[in-house]
Amino acid sequence: DDDQDDPDEDGESWYYFGEMIVSEYMIELKKQGISVVLVVNQKCSSFLEKKVIQNNIPIYALFAPINNKILFKINNICHEKVLGYAHRWNEILAIEKPDIIHIHTWVDTMKNINFPANKMVYTFHADVNRSLKLSSSNNRKILTDLAKKGMCFSVLSQHAKEDVEKIIKTKNVRVIPNSINIKEIQNNKIEKHVLCEKYGVNEECFIVGHVGRLHPIKNHERLLKIFAEIHKKKRNSILVLVGDDVDDRRKKLENIASEYKIDDCVFFLGQRQDARAIIGCFDVFILPSFSECFPMVLLEAQVLGKKCIVTDCVPDEVICSNKCVRMSLEASDKIWAEAALDDSITSEKYRDITELEIHSVTKKLVEYYFDICNPRYIL
Repeated sequence: DDDQDDPDEDGESWYYFGEMIVSEYMIELKKQGISVVLVVNQKCSSFLEKKVIQNNIPIYALFAPINNKILFKINNICHEKVLGYAHRWNEILAIEKPDIIHIHTWVDTMKNINFPANKMVYTFHADVNRSLKLSSSNNRKILTDLAKKGMCFSVLSQHAKEDVEKIIKTKNVRVIPNSINIKEIQNNKIEKHVLCEKYGVNEECFIVGHVGRLHPIKNHERLLKIFAEIHKKKRNSILVLVGDDVDDRRKKLENIASEYKIDDCVFFLGQRQDARAIIGCFDVFILPSFSECFPMVLLEAQVLGKKCIVTDCVPDEVICSNKCVRMSLEASDKIWAEAALDDSITSEKYRDITELEIHSVTKKLVEYYFDICNPRYIL
């Protein structure tokens, strides 16, 4: 399992969800009799590393820790342009002799390593177009070259599968959705009265909730407008926003809340380690994003039985409850508000959420590995 990260990578996007998903996969793979090791750029005491160490999973680093962001980037450039990572990779491969390398992030370090491309699996954890756009030209070139040599891909939805087939021009793609640990989510929620006491609001309030970075793609401006309509009809409602600030957008959103005269009932909680648990306090979860690939927070909200009103860009694979309703962004704020408040508005088509349980999804992953090469263990 190859994971590599910039020391300033955003905690909420990769550290919270990506590392949580990868760590749970590795632990479950080990439970299912598959030996695993983790390869990272550098050891940095991340959530992922702590979890795998606790479960006695070996970790290899491609280079020594570099905490300075500038030096980290210089080191990457030197290796990319001059030194390369192949020597260190080949040392690790000689020791472990893996059957599969499963890559969960960029492939910049994989150039010229002594391992067949058709025994590699690359997972897109986000929108394919956006992931490729955000990656370096070097990463895109190496990924394309490996695809031509037979690299296999896994994606989270049928739509993403079609994107990979079209953009990367390969048929070696399988849909394997992200998994969730249902019992852990259900056992670690925060009770509503605890959150209300902390922020000095009445326990009888109606909590509209959202979890996500304050990034433009999450469309918080629209969320505030929708909440303003909800608040007109339900005066005891509050809006709870969990997520790290991006480019000082919080000030802009606070000004919008003030403009709509809802600033006294909008709570910005910032980045929280217990974001998943806080969802348990929500009465309704709203996600009006411009784009979503496989929103884990939405799955967690559904596990906890929450009413969810979400943008119609959310893929079918993530709709797991009749209480999760998709809405067009073209619909008015009032219509969104009505959907949030009217329990009779439900979905007719949805999947069984137990299909996404960690054990079930990991079995699909193991089947994919065996279909590729009948592996003994995974690196």
